[in-house]
Amino acid sequence: MIQRLHPLLPSRFRPLLALPMLLIVSAVHANPIDLSKLPLPPGTKPVAVFPHTAIHVTDAPVDATAAACAKVLGDQGWTPYGSSGQTRYYKKGTIRLLVTVQSAPGQGGRTTISFGSEQMSADLPLPPGAEEVQYADSSKRLGFLTSLAPEGLADFYRQALAPAGWTTTMAKPVKSELDHVIIFRSPEKGKIEVQMRPMEQKLLASVIYSTAAEVEAEEKRAAAQGAAIKEKLAKEAAAPKPKVAIPLPADVVSKALVKNVLKFNVAAGKGKATVESIRKHLTGSGWKEESATLDAAAGLVSFSRDGQTLSIDYMDPGFMPGEVGVKASGVEIEIAK
Repeated sequence: MIQRLHPLLPSRFRPLLALPMLLIVSAVHANPIDLSKLPLPPGTKPVAVFPHTAIHVTDAPVDATAAACAKVLGDQGWTPYGSSGQTRYYKKGTIRLLVTVQSAPGQGGRTTISFGSEQMSADLPLPPGAEEVQYADSSKRLGFLTSLAPEGLADFYRQALAPAGWTTTMAKPVKSELDHVIIFRSPEKGKIEVQMRPMEQKLLASVIYSTAAEVEAEEKRAAAQGAAIKEKLAKEAAAPKPKVAIPLPADVVSKALVKNVLKFNVAAGKGKATVESIRKHLTGSGWKEESATLDAAAGLVSFSRDGQTLSIDYMDPGFMPGEVGVKASGVEIEIAK
């Protein structure tokens, strides 16, 4: 692998390349900058320096070398962008720089500095003091912990993104059950969504970038889904509703059916028996009884069937005609003949 990747590298230096191999491979596949021109701490010597691969060695300790690299890179506008093990990340614009500083046993414990780089899909700023920084260009997502409150983080991104033409119509983050969200848009670049979730004394943040093409496709999908739902609702509204026939006793005193609510009166003392009769009719017609409370003076029974609901209530004090009411949803009430 090393021989194939670096045929010009002298064989005595190839063991050094095995140390940061993952970074070297990533640099071969993504080479947005010339790694041979990066600034270096004093006292370093080149080992394998090419535009796509740069390895240097120094006699300085690992920690001191890492700190020195951070300083010289910072002087040229590279800002810290998290770390993983012995690798520190820096960002300038849409370039992410990978700097691995480690001891090289094959060189008598001397310290090696290995550089790699990656072209990011978007310039996603990182607030000062961010911790546990994670970035994956495959998902175009930046994640981190911060001590800022949701409003403070939203203000940071409002100011940091504005120079690049990103704007938001949201005065403050919108709060859902768990998260706070603010969205920034650019007609040419797409969308940046900042999701914030409070966790103890910190804020877990995810900054997600979508390209303009992805936003357009998302909006088309949403429009198509909305149109499909609207069409479905219109068809359902236009389609005749199924009917449920409610049998009434022969001696019903009075009845009225208005807006799918049936009300009628029965002789005093016959309210419960009338509802029992309707109850038996409905369960025999495939309706499922959900709940029932039936007393001599009052009661309520509810039913369901295929997404439809129906309820019957009554009041029957015994010294005046009892009143029975039937209400339904998703089905049209009619009086049985």
